[in-house]
Amino acid sequence: ELGHAAERFLQVARDSVIETEHGPVWAMLSIGAIILPGHAADANTAMARAEEALTEAKRMPSDGFVVYKPSQKLISERSINARAAHEIVACLKEDRFKLAFQPIVEAASKNVVMHEALLRMADARGDMIAAAHLIPIAEKLGLVRLIDRTVAQLTVSTLLAYPTANLTFNVSGITATDPRWFSQLTEILKAHREVTPRLTVEITETVALGDLDETVRFTRTLRDLGCRVAIDDFGAGYTSFRNLKALNVDILKLDGSFCANLTENPDNQYFVRSLIDMARQFEITTVAEWVETPEDAEFLRQWGADYLQGNLFGKASLDIPWPAEDGTIAEAPVAESKPPPGEAEAIEVEKIETKDAEPASAAPDVPPSPPREAPKARMPEPPPYVEDDEPDMSRLRLAIDALNAQFRQGRN
Repeated sequence: ELGHAAERFLQVARDSVIETEHGPVWAMLSIGAIILPGHAADANTAMARAEEALTEAKRMPSDGFVVYKPSQKLISERSINARAAHEIVACLKEDRFKLAFQPIVEAASKNVVMHEALLRMADARGDMIAAAHLIPIAEKLGLVRLIDRTVAQLTVSTLLAYPTANLTFNVSGITATDPRWFSQLTEILKAHREVTPRLTVEITETVALGDLDETVRFTRTLRDLGCRVAIDDFGAGYTSFRNLKALNVDILKLDGSFCANLTENPDNQYFVRSLIDMARQFEITTVAEWVETPEDAEFLRQWGADYLQGNLFGKASLDIPWPAEDGTIAEAPVAESKPPPGEAEAIEVEKIETKDAEPASAAPDVPPSPPREAPKARMPEPPPYVEDDEPDMSRLRLAIDALNAQFRQGRN
């Protein structure tokens, strides 16, 4: 009967024509379903599993209908997601997210001109590892905005503590194109306008092209605050001359997959040289990523790349490369858990896209100098994680809802 009911819905959609001012539109449906009470004991679990079925239905080449079926593969995926989500919440609460810094050098002189701030996290043993594997889970669960906010706070705090630092960091597409959350980033920057001339904010090319109007607003607002704006992974998308002019960005970071092993790939040589020439026409600074060999660096220098970034010039490291205001060398500032008063914020349970770099070495054991901190977000205690054959996703979802609710309450 469930199948017959779903087919009737699908058929109605197939036969219906939606008239609009621009002409007729046909819609197709994807339906995910779950049989109760056999496959779920509560509403949250039922919704989570219905969403899994809907995801499967959306993968079908046309409209489709899928009923949830227990799967050991899905159970394993949920277990991984549950552990990752718990780790994210714990890192946010316990200030276990840190920044590592990778140098960006001037192509001609090889002098360091800025550093990219890359996200790292301390695992349960205290070892610092790259956090890129957590980002897809954070995006799925709606936590990536909190991570973006933490990265922004840590970056601004670092700029406040180290007056000679020049930093660039990446903002996820979800945050960049969400007006409510983008306003939170701008509030942090407005409170510390003195650091914005030393700050570059990156978004990926695919995100920039996904909603051009929002991206133009994004770049205009940040540039008005004094920041520079960079398009990351440039070359991976399909930016036209017209769009590039409309975006009005300061820096193009060339996709590292095209810049690596240039000496062995004539096609990439032609493509990268063309990208650099195009950027020069628009008077936009270029940064070539993933530079690993002196030969590739020389190619890029000859073609006119302005800056180079890659392990040839230094891996991402937790070591602080600048002196603090008092002349000492210290660890990067950590984000505290105190919210500023009077800022309202909405969070929905739904990419900061961080680069996957090598695990950084531990920072030297030197007492840090007290920095001036950017605004911080309060986080509740993370729920205990229990290893089960099949994790209680409803309990995890409720824990995330509680995190968001307490965060909103702390912001009012």
